[in-house]
Amino acid sequence: MKKILALLSLFIFAIGFQSCGDDDNDNDNSSIIGIWKESSYHSIGGDDDEDDYTVYYYFTPDYLYSCDNEYGTWNIARYKYHYNNGNIYDEDGDYIPATVSGSTLTLSFFGLATEKCQKQTALPSEIKALIDREQFTTLNCLYD
Repeated sequence: MKKILALLSLFIFAIGFQSCGDDDNDNDNSSIIGIWKESSYHSIGGDDDEDDYTVYYYFTPDYLYSCDNEYGTWNIARYKYHYNNGNIYDEDGDYIPATVSGSTLTLSFFGLATEKCQKQTALPSEIKALIDREQFTTLNCLYD
């Protein structure tokens, strides 16, 4: 059941976004830049996810790296993004609601699930090495 919820979470994160028109284009990436580790996941109408794996989101000024080790090795995906008006947008304008409050990042999957992440000071060295070697899936938008 955990793996199904996790796959649903990834599916929703990667595909379940809504499109929107052109926003103000006022990027506010500075408040979201950093390393965030999943601390809780709640599926509306389902069980809370008690993962036996780890999820990290690493935001640089230009890229979002989504990292998980659900299947025993690190899976890392890279997306171009910008953060504006409480939403994370990809290059095509698809978005997911996200709020930063202190050291907590909350991702809201359009009423289907909520994921909370805590700010971290560093990535695990294993993930950092994979990113440095560019061993990830490069994606241009969240729908790919």
